[in-house]
Amino acid sequence: MKLTSRILTSVLLTASCAGAVSADDALPSEETRWPLTCLGRYPTGPGQTVAVEGGLVLFNQGPSLWIADYSSPANPVDLGHLALGSAYDVTAIETGGGYAYVAADGLNVIDLADPSHPVLVEQWLAYPRVRDLKVAGSYAYLVTYNPPGVAIVDISDPANPSQLGFHASTVQINPASIDVEGPYAYLACGGGGLRVLDVSDPAAPVEVGIYSNGSVFWELDVHGEVAYLASSDLLMVDVSDPALPTLIGQYAPPDYCPLVRVAGTYAYVYSDYSPNYLEILDVSDPSAPEVVGACSVPDLGSEIQVSNGHVFLACRSYGARNGLEAYDATDPVHPEAIHSRPTGYATNVAVRDGLAYMADQGAGLRILDLADPAAPVQISRLPSGDRTWDVALRGDYAYVADGNGRLRIVNVSNPSMPMQTGAVSFIIPSCVEISGDVLFADDGAGPWVHAFQLGAGGTVSEINVWGAADGVADIAAVGDRAYIATNNGSQGIVMLMWMCGEGCAEEVGSFVYEGSVSSVAVHGDYLFVAVEDSEYYDWRVSVLDVRELGRAFEVASVAVPQYPEDICITGTQAYVSCLDMVVVLDIADPLNPYWPGALMEPLYPQGVASVAGMLWVTDIWCGLWIYRDQGADAPDHETAHPVTRLLGGTPNPFLTGTSIGYELAAPGSVELGIYDLQGRLLRALRSSEVESAGSHRLYWDGLDGEGCPVASGTYYQRLRSAADARTMKIVRIR
Repeated sequence: MKLTSRILTSVLLTASCAGAVSADDALPSEETRWPLTCLGRYPTGPGQTVAVEGGLVLFNQGPSLWIADYSSPANPVDLGHLALGSAYDVTAIETGGGYAYVAADGLNVIDLADPSHPVLVEQWLAYPRVRDLKVAGSYAYLVTYNPPGVAIVDISDPANPSQLGFHASTVQINPASIDVEGPYAYLACGGGGLRVLDVSDPAAPVEVGIYSNGSVFWELDVHGEVAYLASSDLLMVDVSDPALPTLIGQYAPPDYCPLVRVAGTYAYVYSDYSPNYLEILDVSDPSAPEVVGACSVPDLGSEIQVSNGHVFLACRSYGARNGLEAYDATDPVHPEAIHSRPTGYATNVAVRDGLAYMADQGAGLRILDLADPAAPVQISRLPSGDRTWDVALRGDYAYVADGNGRLRIVNVSNPSMPMQTGAVSFIIPSCVEISGDVLFADDGAGPWVHAFQLGAGGTVSEINVWGAADGVADIAAVGDRAYIATNNGSQGIVMLMWMCGEGCAEEVGSFVYEGSVSSVAVHGDYLFVAVEDSEYYDWRVSVLDVRELGRAFEVASVAVPQYPEDICITGTQAYVSCLDMVVVLDIADPLNPYWPGALMEPLYPQGVASVAGMLWVTDIWCGLWIYRDQGADAPDHETAHPVTRLLGGTPNPFLTGTSIGYELAAPGSVELGIYDLQGRLLRALRSSEVESAGSHRLYWDGLDGEGCPVASGTYYQRLRSAADARTMKIVRIR
């Protein structure tokens, strides 16, 4: 039965004890890597580029190449894919002579002899990042970032590319796009205009012409003696005399047009405004272009290709139409969409019985067979109405948070044929969590938090609802407790929930941070909370003691180097996905968490799942990464990674004095001092004294350096060694 919405009065609890402060913790460098072995990857990610070769269409999903048979464009068939392991997205694809040339990390040469099994034959890394690429004859022309310019590469032997020449950019702006026609290369250089290079001698390219009208040129396509330049307007420039490019025509769309492709007597123009349009122009007379047809398309288009009257548009939006779009333009007056192939942004994953259930935004819910971790296979996909954010499993059902305004209930008893059996259509969820027979889901429309009783056949009935201020960031639930991370202005709030019996869930308390919270995870009697601290403008994982129902207090804290997105705990490891790394925390002692290493491979990690030494990481740019955690398997990994630790004062808070403990990873010089909240040293307990490795303890009698008692309040204990600096709060009461 649906209950009337109500907001319970929370019990506001402030921190009575805090552990290591994040701002001054010594953080491992990016070279400190945790021993995880990458077993495989299922690549998804934003669409950026597309190429057509016969009946094949080659496109990217993040840093991976996908090949599909589009001989029937309305019913394409995926043939094969290749994960490039790139640190950058794929930016351009060209084909020639049975090979694909892919710009990402350098120039990647891929043998297409068997399109269902593409083979990487060479990764040429002379220029780590390539912005655009054009293949003409036996040469590849690479637009490079650093240094900015054009590299001309001999690919007559595709397995052994070699550079012949380089033209350094004559403008400060990196060239954005390149085309080659005969002995000339044409560069769209943003605000630097159109640049024409004579490449008749590949070893010595020479700039011979410039056209600029003050506009920013994003892309170009040279067709015969006319260069079509995509800018705020579409410009037609006569390049019959490469030394003197001349404007001969212009078309002004409702807003700027970043993309253009010309085929026959038509120009296909993507116009980036709301709504977005694919416009088809008759350019049989380039001086007088005329619009003959148009249709709406997704936002954030990134490249157009045309083949046999069909238009292929690569898109990188976050919505359901991210990926590859196909249009039938055989009748240019009435183009129409015929196929949408979403590529997705992986956000969360749940793993059970050898299957991964991956929330992949616009691509929907993907179900992957993990029998061979090196080559995960998609066995089914449930399309999304808009964006699929999260998924939780219980029995034969998956509960899917879909941004299209519904919580979807999906029968997955046959994973190869998932079937939606119901939905809660009045909420707009982005996260979902289950404990026992209770499901928690957020509602961005409120924002609210809903609790549902789970019944037979996957049915749900609402039992309670609470206000969630600025929205819900994460939910964790175990046993009869649930913890909801939400934010309210400059404060992060953890709501403490109690499932008090069948059909009953109540808020029984809360814990408030000055800052914001983004994720929560439960480990025994402790709750680990990802926090962005507004006082110090840093990031940390806070540890709350939640053993008592309705009460929480902070007992420890550990710094992380970047904004933390998600926390997953298995055994004595906590995996924290940050901006571009996964930090591994040792939480064998929850009161003294520390991180001995990190995983650097994911580009933009989001969700993390872990079971029995296996780790699955969703990456919005790359898809799903699969690892084996060798560190978790090693019983002696704690001693293999000794660190310096500040154990803090006992008691804390204290009246007259406290004993401060610390452990040194190696012998060396040590400083231990007491500081006020402004960072001023009040008392030096150790001053550059050499001590042995191991455990130590010092007594502080509550006096400052002048022998005067310090006032009641909060202070910092700060330990410095040759390799580390550790800080913890300590409170005096009188």
